[in-house]
Amino acid sequence: MMKNRNKHILWVTTWYPNDFHSTLGNFVQRHAQSAALNDSVTVVAPIAGSSWSVVSEEIEGVNEVRSYYPKYMRIFGAYIAYKRALKHVDGSFNAVHGHALISCWWMLLHAIFIMKKPVLLTEHWAGFHHNDERKLPWLKRQMMKVVGRKVIAPLPVTAHLGNVMKKLGYIKRFQVVPNVVDVDVFKPKSHKSNPDFCRFIHVSTLDDAQKNIRGLLNVCVELRKKTESFHLEIIGDGAITPWITLAKQLELFPKFVTIEGEKPLREIADRMQAADALVLFSRYENFPCVIAEAWSCGIPILSTDVGGISEYQNSDNGVLIKPEDERALVHAMKTMIGAHANYAPSTIRAFANTHFSKASIGQRFHEIYSEC
Repeated sequence: MMKNRNKHILWVTTWYPNDFHSTLGNFVQRHAQSAALNDSVTVVAPIAGSSWSVVSEEIEGVNEVRSYYPKYMRIFGAYIAYKRALKHVDGSFNAVHGHALISCWWMLLHAIFIMKKPVLLTEHWAGFHHNDERKLPWLKRQMMKVVGRKVIAPLPVTAHLGNVMKKLGYIKRFQVVPNVVDVDVFKPKSHKSNPDFCRFIHVSTLDDAQKNIRGLLNVCVELRKKTESFHLEIIGDGAITPWITLAKQLELFPKFVTIEGEKPLREIADRMQAADALVLFSRYENFPCVIAEAWSCGIPILSTDVGGISEYQNSDNGVLIKPEDERALVHAMKTMIGAHANYAPSTIRAFANTHFSKASIGQRFHEIYSEC
């Protein structure tokens, strides 16, 4: 049974860890666990699978209801799965909190006009920064705007994202609640660091259009011409074979670059603890969770200045460069080889605790829910 809390909030999302994709929407799950520190949270997640089933369980204080449907049924399957999931939910919830307007708009539409409940929205989708938003069907964009304008509390993970959504007409106002990092899992671990060698780590979906993996490998080729005192470990939940093939062709693999597939969260934390710096070369972003995770481990970042990253980056926790600027990244990585030992892990860690811990984010949600 759920503990009695101040408010009971129903979360609706299609982005959530499940039997078919263990890392999908894990940032939403961490948000839910944060909110559940102070309020009762039930998550309803319709998920494309192989057959019909509903799994309801409590995980870290969150009542999770995953409702599976045959993936060939697409839209109608998702709706039926959503309705089946609601039968497992205590109807006394005070508000409905959606995640990612592109996928939850129809559930929030139901909450607004059928349930007559106040709705909140956390937005993570990087597509608002890119042409992806304009590629959506016209009718879907209009329905998303109808819902977005009726949301009582739009909560983008960065101010940059909120301003983009306002400009595009999806929301009227916003307040920022950033992504969460589990500071009990991602924490500094003392290891002997060689100031003359740098162990870089990159964690992402490996989607080249956004993450610019090809450009990152090109940078490693140029960096190798200047120094061999580095190694880049790439970990991703996307296709890795093409990138391994390219890294071999560039004579980077495995001495200078290694590439591995999806890893459990705790193993990602172990790899970050053993690294000296995180490197991202994205063309567009909101605020990647891996940056907060790296900071929680006490390591600095090298990243492109895109999305809302600059809202949190400072001279104590890393360096930003312009997107697509391979020469600048070569210089930044070469500089980091001699500079990473000068960063203070305790200072970086303290910053992450203040801004991204479950306790801090949970308190923010609690304050917002109290207004519902």
